[in-house]
Amino acid sequence: MVKALSGVSLQNYRGIGKEQYIGPFGRCNFFIGTNNSGKSAVLNFLSSHGERLNELGATSDSTLGLAINPLEVHLGKTIHEVTIGIAFSQEQITQRLMGQLNPQFQYESEDAEQTIRKFVDMLAIDGLVWMSASAGNLKDAKLDDNRLKQAFHTMAVQDELRILSSAILGKLPMPQGWYPYVHPWVMRAFSDGIGKPRLIPAIGFVEQIGRRPS
Repeated sequence: MVKALSGVSLQNYRGIGKEQYIGPFGRCNFFIGTNNSGKSAVLNFLSSHGERLNELGATSDSTLGLAINPLEVHLGKTIHEVTIGIAFSQEQITQRLMGQLNPQFQYESEDAEQTIRKFVDMLAIDGLVWMSASAGNLKDAKLDDNRLKQAFHTMAVQDELRILSSAILGKLPMPQGWYPYVHPWVMRAFSDGIGKPRLIPAIGFVEQIGRRPS
């Protein structure tokens, strides 16, 4: 199933230095801003590399990194310091995780949905769940570890970890070394295909208000 991309982040790409988050996206999006604000950088990235965003976190034997031209790297940085990220909405991630319930899940589906929604809510930033990777190594993609750990420990304190453990492993309790189980489980929610972005140039000439361009 192809999913619509909800956001993209870039760091050390062309004129973008500090990490910038762009989203949430709708079905049709316009990039509007002043000169040198990064519009062209984002559009160039999506045009040149958008098709390979599917490979973030992939386990296949595909090429590890993006074919980034040295001119695309922010001044003074290397390709491995170029960071890219993608995001999907909380609802997309929640529904995907619900579809990944372990066949031996021991609770009612309503319990699972309530718990997973709460867990995903703690992973999200402004309604989006992000993962990112170095442009030089797409397979090494990660969620926000701080948010993941905080969400996990909150679930443990509130005694909801048993439901999460059953959803992931089909058994109780969650092993003490929980990260290798939880992180890949959430990452699989990103694994559906992303449709190729369709970019339409829309460069207009704007004159003084009240006058029609000749």
